[in-house]
Amino acid sequence: MAWTAAGAAHCSACHRLFASVSLFDAHRSQDGPHGTCLDPETVLSRDGERRLFFRDGMWRGPEMSAERLEQLGRVAS
Repeated sequence: MAWTAAGAAHCSACHRLFASVSLFDAHRSQDGPHGTCLDPETVLSRDGERRLFFRDGMWRGPEMSAERLEQLGRVAS
């Protein structure tokens, strides 16, 4: 089996896998001398929305809406 998640981050403390370093950072609290892990289901954005979702074997950000995907498609064209 080959590792294909080049941008993913594994937490050596709680052994969860995150789709990006920024999502990994979001699950870490600054409490304690070395920080602690937060339950990914409880991590919220500034506006109170859930930030992490478990899909395809790792914790990821929210899925993009069809409208947003269409907008991005127009920018790339």
